[in-house]
Amino acid sequence: MQRENLEAAVAAGVIDAESAGRLIVFLERQRGEVVETPGDEGVRFARGFHDVFITIGIVLLGLAAAFSVVVIDQPEQALLRTGVALGAALAAWGLAEYLTRRRRLVLPSMALNLAVVVFTVAAVCLALSPADPVAVVRPGSVADTALIAAISAVLVAVAFRWRFGLPFAVAVLALTLIGLAVYLVALAAPRIVLEYHFWVMLVAGLAVFAAAVAYDLADPRRRTTRADTAFWLHLIAAPLVVHAAAALAIGGPAQSAADVAIVFALVLALGFVAVVLDRRAPLVAVLGYFGAALAFVFNTATTDEATAVIATLLALGAFVVLLGVGWRATRRAVLAVVPLPARLRTLSPLPDPAP
Repeated sequence: MQRENLEAAVAAGVIDAESAGRLIVFLERQRGEVVETPGDEGVRFARGFHDVFITIGIVLLGLAAAFSVVVIDQPEQALLRTGVALGAALAAWGLAEYLTRRRRLVLPSMALNLAVVVFTVAAVCLALSPADPVAVVRPGSVADTALIAAISAVLVAVAFRWRFGLPFAVAVLALTLIGLAVYLVALAAPRIVLEYHFWVMLVAGLAVFAAAVAYDLADPRRRTTRADTAFWLHLIAAPLVVHAAAALAIGGPAQSAADVAIVFALVLALGFVAVVLDRRAPLVAVLGYFGAALAFVFNTATTDEATAVIATLLALGAFVVLLGVGWRATRRAVLAVVPLPARLRTLSPLPDPAP
């Protein structure tokens, strides 16, 4: 029995998630396999190099289709360009029927998911505006190419998720919804997007973050595909929130002692969120700003640029390694002293410490 079979049984209501989780652990122990423990944040990408090999083939096919669309640039061949893009989208969907729906290969399915959405958008743009597919034709009108393409992307993303149940597909859907929402806001009030784009980014990131936490709370022990879905949503939300917050607070990389203090406070805040939720994405997203702040500190302390670079890399690397090694101990200490809602305390429960 494969993990995917049990997850399908949970989705169909044949067995509850708690029982499926215990059965997975039992079967893996019976086979002598390594069982993922809380704190490992295990995400299934591939079951072997076989998956990687197939994904390479899918990427090569996608590049061939994309190159064909680009090189066919004669006006009289506009219909052919549209046909190539549409054919690529349909071919990707057809492969997904076998590789995703029947074989449950995760990494190839991710590539196919992206291919279906990208080539569908390309086909819509080419059909509506063959002379210049990138151009926005009469914004807000029936012939608004960008709006129709954005709606098409959302619909295809919804269809892919509904048909195949791929966790990664929820992340793709989130990105398409963000694109559509931002464009609709730009149509209604262009000034908001132009002058407050970082606020728009922050709101979008927080919305995705809320959805990720909802998936986490729906599967606190991370025994179903909801946990994988939450991982991908956190991976999208983290850079949006971090970049927007840093831009609003300091305008970019740290350039003063005050900026360094703000970045360190942001790292602490995101580190707390990451530890409580047992999700490392927020910390990964802030590493760039943290590294820039450390570089400013070391450049201030020494005139030797090479020494400052080495010290920055050493400090940043040590921070990541030490936190990674002591992740469970850090979580245990935080959860022991910080009052949190009961539901948050049940997320990714820690195993009992070794005697």
